[in-house]
Amino acid sequence: MRRFFFPWLFVTIVVIVLERNGQYALLFQHHSVLGYDKLLHFLGGVACGIFGAWLSVYGPFDPLRSLRSHNALVMTAALVSAFAIGAAWEVLEYVVPTMQDPLGWDLWDTSLDMVFDLLGGAVAARAYQEKESP
Repeated sequence: MRRFFFPWLFVTIVVIVLERNGQYALLFQHHSVLGYDKLLHFLGGVACGIFGAWLSVYGPFDPLRSLRSHNALVMTAALVSAFAIGAAWEVLEYVVPTMQDPLGWDLWDTSLDMVFDLLGGAVAARAYQEKESP
């Protein structure tokens, strides 16, 4: 349980601190710092991916599951979690006035946000997949 909780907590705290810093410094109001937003989406995807990996290991756990199917389940759960939570976040950004992007909504930015969410989820999944013993 610790191998999931503490990394998740650390990444989540980093995202919150960076988000607050970005709001305070108005970093989200300029296209020149677009990479800052993508970094936050990537790290958010990592946090969501860790959550999905935890669900796959402690949820429908089957000790007889093969290494290959275990790793596939971890990857699927991490990506689905990152996608679902990332999509919900994008909907909230569109609907809730206080969360709206000051530069406006566009499909290109939302698509890139989702790509970075999924990349973060994939990185988390790879970290939690079991390695074959030599």
